[in-house]
Amino acid sequence: MVRLNIEEILHRYKVDGGRNFIDTYSVLKERLLKVEYTQTVAEFPGANSHGPDHIIRVLKKLDEILGRNPLTYVNEFELWTAMMAVLYHDVGLLQARDHHAEIGADLMLGERNSYIFDRLERELIQTAIFSHSSHADIRQKCKRYPPKHKIGDFPANAMVICALVRLADELDEDYRRGDEDLFQKREIATKYPDSVKYWRFNQRIRAIYLDPPSTTNRREVQFQVEFRPDDLAFLVEDNGTSIPFTLFAIKKLLKINSERLTCNAFFPEGLRFSHMTLWLVPPEGSSWDPREIPLADQDEAQDVLARFPDDLRQMASGVRDGKTPPPHSVAINNGHVALFAPEPAMPRRPKPTDRAQSLPQVSSDTPVFSVPVVVPSPPETADSKEQKPPAAESEKKKSVMSR
Repeated sequence: MVRLNIEEILHRYKVDGGRNFIDTYSVLKERLLKVEYTQTVAEFPGANSHGPDHIIRVLKKLDEILGRNPLTYVNEFELWTAMMAVLYHDVGLLQARDHHAEIGADLMLGERNSYIFDRLERELIQTAIFSHSSHADIRQKCKRYPPKHKIGDFPANAMVICALVRLADELDEDYRRGDEDLFQKREIATKYPDSVKYWRFNQRIRAIYLDPPSTTNRREVQFQVEFRPDDLAFLVEDNGTSIPFTLFAIKKLLKINSERLTCNAFFPEGLRFSHMTLWLVPPEGSSWDPREIPLADQDEAQDVLARFPDDLRQMASGVRDGKTPPPHSVAINNGHVALFAPEPAMPRRPKPTDRAQSLPQVSSDTPVFSVPVVVPSPPETADSKEQKPPAAESEKKKSVMSR
């Protein structure tokens, strides 16, 4: 098997007379991938990939984050500690999905393999396992360690180690984590409907690209995303509210961007990622070319949606080719993204052909979700001015759409 660069560095360190980090790492890796991680799905039914393949990909992400010369940013001990924490970070799933980071940290403290790690090393690895959860406060968890912390002869920056493990795990989100054949064979859609949105999200991520470490402080994370036509009318539950899958996906991407910022605070200069972008691939039937969408550090979902190409934004709003938004759809109008509940059964309404008349037709429905969004208005023409409704009627429609 081809070694990762970080594994090769530990091997060379042993050959050069340093501590035998590579063999202790290899012993734990073989055990966990062949035993523990084959069993984690039992307590996490319906989960996307959290098994051996996930651990291997997270190690590869750690390798990418650190680049060709990781010893520029960490020493051999810090590198080994981060790799050991990656190996162990999801072992808590053997007992439960909820609080699995805390469970895994407790299991690490219970390990008694002194030939692999001593007590102080075990405690540091435990801290990184606990901190891989996005709910954990890395600074608070590491406050027990002094700024010039050492274990034996090695300086050990606990916050850097924790941030490396956390971001590497966060960046394993592409299509391999939601394999489509496995999705069908496990009948996820029928047996575990609450998990569908996570599988679907992974399936829409074609690739995740990381710039190598840089001395210019310009380092990019790019998510290459391809939505599909059936995403656009697909609703998912998010914190008790039904929202379009496209908005859910944007919120997931913004959460990853937030984790980038969190981890940046602990990275040494050169490792930090200055920005994150989306590379949008057009859905089938779209006429626009692939394009890059930047994510600002303080973006919210509606800010990103407003930067989408016109037809993708309209499709995400349930409006296309002048058609009325379908039940459970989103409409962008009067500066809001509004989610409309389905209508009761009734004779089908005639479909207007004029797009300008189609949005007000949903005004009899009650919006169940509404957030402000900045959407550029098309320039007025002489024809559009002549077609404007009377002022009173216009105000009435504004009132309904913004409720």
